[in-house]
Amino acid sequence: MNPPNQFRNNRILVIDDKPSVHPDRQEVTGRLNDLDQLVTRRTLELQSANEQLKKEMADRLQAQEWLRRSEDRFSKVFRASPVPLAIQSLLDEVFLDANEGFLGLTGYNREELIGRTARRLQIWDDPEGERTMMQNLRQEMALRNRPCRFRAKSGRTLEVLLSVEIIELDGKPFLLVSAQNITGQIKLDNQLRQPQKMGGAGRLAAGAAHDFNNIVAAVGARPPRQTPAPSNPSVPGKPGETILVVDDEPDLRELVVQVLESAGYRVLSAGSGAQALELWAHRSGDIDLLLTDIAMPDGLTGHKLAERLRSEDPRLRVIYTSGYTAGLPGTELANVEAENFLPKPYRPAALLRIVRECFDHLASSTHTAEHAA
Repeated sequence: MNPPNQFRNNRILVIDDKPSVHPDRQEVTGRLNDLDQLVTRRTLELQSANEQLKKEMADRLQAQEWLRRSEDRFSKVFRASPVPLAIQSLLDEVFLDANEGFLGLTGYNREELIGRTARRLQIWDDPEGERTMMQNLRQEMALRNRPCRFRAKSGRTLEVLLSVEIIELDGKPFLLVSAQNITGQIKLDNQLRQPQKMGGAGRLAAGAAHDFNNIVAAVGARPPRQTPAPSNPSVPGKPGETILVVDDEPDLRELVVQVLESAGYRVLSAGSGAQALELWAHRSGDIDLLLTDIAMPDGLTGHKLAERLRSEDPRLRVIYTSGYTAGLPGTELANVEAENFLPKPYRPAALLRIVRECFDHLASSTHTAEHAA
């Protein structure tokens, strides 16, 4: 049946009274805000991780550069040193390198020595004593001034003072060996047969230790580890604290300056007592502490230098360093107090600790004097 004509072209409007299923505008805005916050948080986390990665890469490159420079310094000192020195592998004790002093002492040329052990070359006059000594080395990690006998290539027996230190080169452990020939001194002592001979032998041993300690110090200082700051707040330098470093070993002096500057101290340096006096003449008002080696090449020892400077400024603090032992009779260290003495070789942590203690003691003494006044 067809609808009437009057309804045929009309449209029918149907009204649905059911509620709308579209989300509320406020709800949509809230979801977008949550998503935006999530994206922002993740972006910040990624940026933080990226910055941390960049810092770790920079720290690693810096550590590698420190290591390279340290090993370069060691190589120069090793070659140029008059002390007979050799490097052996830690595991099998094979000779890997030797300077001219060691080659001259043993009588072997480089080709005959390198790649062989002392046992194979029969350098030790007492093989059993050598085994015992190496066992002690592995327990104590170092040997200093052990009297022993070497047999040179010619068959001649030599009295030596042996020092051995475990060092690290290119991330691997090696043995640094020093053999100081004291054959002539022993013969002289036996001829003299005087009570003073022990003092002379002691000074000779101390001299050998002084030279060897300077060698170890050149390679012993390592780049600072990238670890959290120490819990002791007194280690870092405070603003305005200035140190004058005096040492005639340029490589060691450079290391000391780098360590102190990295801790926040202002540092001046000199290679001799005369250079130190020249710096003092222009900067005396700025210098708070003198860090000086005892032995100096120009006749002005570290002890005499300190006396000169303290006569002008009694408040100047002084720290002495040396390969000798504090209080050693007959030397400049006879009157050096142990608390103001840093024996070589030393680690950066030991250097920073004694410097900080010296400054803190100075501040405490000044405060006490002002309070008393």
